[in-house]
Amino acid sequence: AEYFIGNTISETTGTFDAGLRFYGNPEKPNVVGNVDMGAGGLNVNFLKTRYSWRGADVSVNNYLFDLTGTVLYDKYGHDGTISGGIRHNQLKDFGFNARLTTDRFLAIDTKKGDNDLFYGRALGEGEVLFTGTFKQPDVYVEATVSDSTNIVIPVSQEREASELSFLRFVD
Repeated sequence: AEYFIGNTISETTGTFDAGLRFYGNPEKPNVVGNVDMGAGGLNVNFLKTRYSWRGADVSVNNYLFDLTGTVLYDKYGHDGTISGGIRHNQLKDFGFNARLTTDRFLAIDTKKGDNDLFYGRALGEGEVLFTGTFKQPDVYVEATVSDSTNIVIPVSQEREASELSFLRFVD
């Protein structure tokens, strides 16, 4: 996973068994089958979070590694369910096409200095949509944060407010 996804994730653990059939043109192979993932986990580097799973049955076709129904757990044991998965075009042009739905989940667990935009801890409920490529993912969040959330967005006079245009707060 780290080979394909790059530095977005790290410390991936777990095992899998795959029953995949490849056929057709080697330049544009057809693929169909299943991947049986055992228990495992990974770190999401930018968010400083670790997520685990207890197992998953992943169906594979020419356009999607379908993780629908896979349950992820945060370090507190809260869970979120995935629909969709890793998109591709006959094993090329990999990216995201997934949604995570949760009633309570750790989304951010950063410390001051981890990045220039924000730091803190965020727990909440809602949906997170992941699209785009591995190098340039798009993440859309529609969530309500819990009372355990504490996020700091350091803004100084030197920083332009337009740099934070990707944030929208709704009361």
